[in-house]
Amino acid sequence: LLSSGVPTRTHSTVMDRLKPGTAYEYRVGAGTKLSGRYTFTSAGKPGDEFTFLYFGDAQNDLKAKWAPVVERAYQRFPKAVGSVNAGDLVDSGGNAGQWDEWFGAMNGRSQTTNVIAAPGNHEYNADLFLKTWKSTFAYPANGPTAAPPKDETPAERQRAAYETHMAKSLAETAYYTDYQNVRFISLNASTHDARELMTPPDLPPCAQDCPDPQKLWLDLQARWLDHILADNPNKWSVATFHQPVFSAAVGRDEKPVRDAWLPVFQRNDIDLVLMGHDHVYARGYVNADATDTPGVTTGPVYAVAMAGPKYYELSPADDNVWTRNGATQVAREAHTSTFQGITVSQDTIRYEAVIGAKWDDRSTTDKEVGETLDAFTITKNDDGVKYVTEDGVAVPPAARR
Repeated sequence: LLSSGVPTRTHSTVMDRLKPGTAYEYRVGAGTKLSGRYTFTSAGKPGDEFTFLYFGDAQNDLKAKWAPVVERAYQRFPKAVGSVNAGDLVDSGGNAGQWDEWFGAMNGRSQTTNVIAAPGNHEYNADLFLKTWKSTFAYPANGPTAAPPKDETPAERQRAAYETHMAKSLAETAYYTDYQNVRFISLNASTHDARELMTPPDLPPCAQDCPDPQKLWLDLQARWLDHILADNPNKWSVATFHQPVFSAAVGRDEKPVRDAWLPVFQRNDIDLVLMGHDHVYARGYVNADATDTPGVTTGPVYAVAMAGPKYYELSPADDNVWTRNGATQVAREAHTSTFQGITVSQDTIRYEAVIGAKWDDRSTTDKEVGETLDAFTITKNDDGVKYVTEDGVAVPPAARR
C-alpha cells in the first residue's frame, strides 16, 4: 500500500480464546521496535449493559472540527465500548493524511475500543478499490455470497458472474458482528461510486433480460441481510450504512436503496437503522408502525446524522422523501453536528442524540452545544413485544416483563 507515496505494510491478527469481560493488554511492533501498551476489554455476557456511540459523517476539518465532537462524545459517555460510523469518515479515502487525522481525533480510543464502520461515497475518492479501507480495518469475512446460476441462460450466467465478483468487492464492507446480545450489521450502499467494482473482467455475454448491476449490488446484500436477521440468535439488531433509505436533505432520494432494503428491515423488525450522507439530522418511523397512543410506535427506528462541519438544508417538513414514502419524521434539525449515545440493556435500548457542535449561525435548534437534541427508548420483552416511546411517554404494559 502506498501512503503519501511511501510504500507501507499493514498487518492484522485474530485473537481467540478470550474470556468474557476481561481486560487484555497488548502492543505491536517488530523486533525491538514496539508500540506503547494498550488495554481493551472483551465483550461481556449477553444482557450485560453497555453503551456505544453513533457518528454520522465526520469527513471534513477532521483535526479542528471532528476532534472536539469526539472528545465531547466520550466525555458525555465515558464508558462507551466503541463507535458505529455511518460512512464518510474522511473526505478522500485515498488520502493517508486524512486517515491519520481521523484516527488522531479518536485520541487513542481506536486502539482500546471497538470501531464498526460502513464505507460512504467519499471512501471511494482516490481509492476505487478501497485498498486503504481494507488495509486499515479488519472486519469479519461473513458477508454476502453468490447464488449459483439457476439455469444456463445467458442472463442467469451473467447474474451469477456478477454476484461472484460483487461478493469479493463487498468483503469487509458488508459484514456483521455480535456483541452482548446485539447483532451489528454493516452494509455498502454506495452503488454509484462502486459501479466499476461491480463488473467482472470476464463477464459472460447477455443480450436479453440482462441483470442491472446496481440492482444486483443491493439485492445481493438484501438476500444476505434477510438471512442474518431471520437467523439472529441475539435479542437486538442494528444496521449501519451511508446513503439513507429515507433522505432528509434537499434534492436527495436513494430510491434503489429504499426499494431493496426497507422491506427487509420492516419484515424482520430490526431495531435501529443508523445512516449518514445527508449532513442533517432526522429520526423517524414507517407509518404502518404507528399506534393509537401519541409518542408510541412499534417497528424499526430510522436515523440520519452527521458529526462533522459540512451542513446541507432540510427538505420541507410537509413534503419530503419521508412523507412521500409512508414515513414520519419525529425529529429533524439542520446546521447542527451531533453524536449519539446508545445504551443497551437486557430489555431496553436508550438512544440519545446530543449536540456536539454548531459551526455556523444557522442552526435550526435553540438548544446549546452539550444539550440533548433527541431521545427515545425501545423496550422489548422476551416474547418479542416491542414499543418505541418518546421521552415522557409511558411504556405500554404489554412490553413490560
